[in-house]
Amino acid sequence: PTAELCNGLDDDGDGEFDEDFPVGIPCSTGGVGVCRASGQYLCTPDQTWVLCAVTQPGQPPTPLDTACNGLDDDCDGEVDEEAFGEMVAVTSGPASFVIDRYEASRPDASAAEQGSLQSRACSKPGALPWTSVTWQAAAAACAASGKRLCSASEWQAACQGPQLHTYPYGFAFDPEACNGEDLDPDCSGDDDDRILPAGTACGCPPPSASLCASTAGALDLSGNAAEWTATMSGGPDERQIRGGAFDSQAPALTCTFDRFALPLDSFRPTLGFRCCAATEPTPSHLFRNGFEAGSTAAWSATVP
Repeated sequence: PTAELCNGLDDDGDGEFDEDFPVGIPCSTGGVGVCRASGQYLCTPDQTWVLCAVTQPGQPPTPLDTACNGLDDDCDGEVDEEAFGEMVAVTSGPASFVIDRYEASRPDASAAEQGSLQSRACSKPGALPWTSVTWQAAAAACAASGKRLCSASEWQAACQGPQLHTYPYGFAFDPEACNGEDLDPDCSGDDDDRILPAGTACGCPPPSASLCASTAGALDLSGNAAEWTATMSGGPDERQIRGGAFDSQAPALTCTFDRFALPLDSFRPTLGFRCCAATEPTPSHLFRNGFEAGSTAAWSATVP
């Protein structure tokens, strides 16, 4: 027997191989977020120690962390801190505000999976909406994104537009414009009512762009996922639901349908949300864990 070397052999004759060296242990060459390069320890050429052999190189950082994907894209140790999502401006009488273009999704959501991260609400196309969410969780997710839950009046103004449309796209019901009970998403066989990724173009055959758009450009305000609002309805522990879902019939898919409220701790696979703000957040309005710099409240429970 001899002194153990890092060579895949039992040099000291004790029945173990390279036991003095962390061979195969995960390692990193430094960096944070997507810039972090990782691999595993392998023996050095002189067999006296190990080196970190990179198998997954780090990516170059982005200027800002705006993707809302649950990753630290700008490699500063924080995740999605500048990811405010796509919003559109709405003017209703003397009031104006901004509303998410898309139904809220989790940061790690995809077209096939709703994801599991609950750090903030994202407004992005092609991701399954965040459903089975309580009002409290929805309000906190909006606050973590620098926004708040929309009031029912804001939601309705964004849906109707200045023309006071019955549906976001117009006055007459179109069963294939939005994802309601009358739509068959795969255009074949039985009508399989199911939720679709945000911004999906519905129809048989589907058009090149979604027809379920309001005048302001907000998508899926009718159908797909019903949406929590901040407005009290029926009692202090209930909030109004708007928009209807993928299993709703025409009357419940209108911009004015308001005969539906749920307790704050309710959650359903058909129920999601989207966020509003007075003005569109910018990187100068950074929020941390649901709190704005200098703020003492994680989210607003104001009932318009």
